[in-house]
Order: sequence, then C-alpha cells, then structure tokens
Amino acid sequence: MLLAQITDLHIDNTVPELSHIDARANALAVLDSLQKQGVRQLALTGDHAETYQGTEWFLEQVEQRGFQYRVILGNHDVFEPYLERNLLQPHPYFFEEMEGFRIFFLDSGNYWVDPVQLAWFKEGLASTSLEILVFIHHPVLDCGGTMMDTRYPLQNRDEVRQILVDNGREIGLFCGHYHTDAIIRQDNITQYVTPSTLYQLKKYSERPETDNENIGYRIISLENGKFETKIAYL
Repeated sequence: MLLAQITDLHIDNTVPELSHIDARANALAVLDSLQKQGVRQLALTGDHAETYQGTEWFLEQVEQRGFQYRVILGNHDVFEPYLERNLLQPHPYFFEEMEGFRIFFLDSGNYWVDPVQLAWFKEGLASTSLEILVFIHHPVLDCGGTMMDTRYPLQNRDEVRQILVDNGREIGLFCGHYHTDAIIRQDNITQYVTPSTLYQLKKYSERPETDNENIGYRIISLENGKFETKIAYL
C-alpha cells in the first residue's frame, strides 16, 4: 500500500513576501502527480489552508480525485470545513490499523498535545502488538537547534518523546511544520520531517526566511509491518 503525506500547503496565506507563489497551483501539481502514480491514500498533516474558502477548495480537489484521506490540523488551519465534514469527531486525533501497523494521527494544532490525548496515546501504544507509526504536524525531536526548533516548537515535545521512548518499540514518526526535509534518529524513534508544498525555510536564520521554492511531499510504502519512505520534489 502506498500512502502519501502532504503538509504545509498554506493555501490563501497573506504573507506579502510569498504573494508570488501560487499555493493552489502547487497543491494541484502534487495531487496530479500522486494520481498519475496510482497513489490513492493520503495523510494530510496540517497547515493546509488559512481561510475557510481555501480549505473548502482543497478538500474538494482531494475528494473529486477520489483520494481516501486522513486529516490532522496544524497551527494555521481553520476548523469549520473539517467540522462540517465530521473529520474531527469524536476527537481531532485517532488511529487506524492497516498492513500490520497501528498508525496514530495526533493533534498538535495548538502547539501542544493535551493531557487527555496523551493518556489516550499512551494507552493506545500499550494495547497493541502491531508495529507503530505516528503522524503529527509538529516535530517531536529537535532537528539540531534550527530556527523553527527555537522559535516555533511543539511546547511539550519532551513529554511526547518520553511516552514513545518508554514504549520501547521502534517508532516511525512523520511530521511537517518546519518546511524542510530531515531524518532525525533518537533512542527508538526515527523522525521524518516532510517538506512543504509552498516553500522551504532556511534552517539557521534568525527569522523565517525562504531557502528555496521547491515543493515536496512524502511517499510511504507499507506492507506486512514494514515500511519504506522517500521524498519527492516537483
């Protein structure tokens, strides 16, 4: 099974320095590329659009192409279109089981994972013998003291990390938010940071600054409790 992770589209953003980037065209380019590859399953991991209209447009594009999709929200998302589609009910976090994995989709849209969700997550990890994958908007592991690590991190990332470490099993964790691609290994966790479909950030500037305008997404191949993953740039 092929699963594509798309993140940080920022459709209808209002940053003047980014006004020349057509975020909707970028989103369509990614969806069309995936469709040509025969990918049918999507993980949409936050900061999809910054307006109601942009979110509606993007979800309609996904649905019109027949993709099956899962949604978690980022810190720039608006809630209403997802609520109207019952995508955040009964909670904005959930898990699925497929191909020998229990796959968790965590909510960090407010820059933290709340205590009720943490308790649910800990119990969900403990109650399965399946392999574990985690999707979350914000990285859990520090990516080397980057600008995003120091200015816009997940506020309780150490707490989330400790739950994963205490579980003891190998964990594949997929995130976005940092507008870059990276693989970070710590203890039993391998974290895969997926690039944005809008632009990529310089890692060590003092403020958010564009590194390049390549757009990317991630492909994950799942089969019988094993996975492979790669980044694709357009």
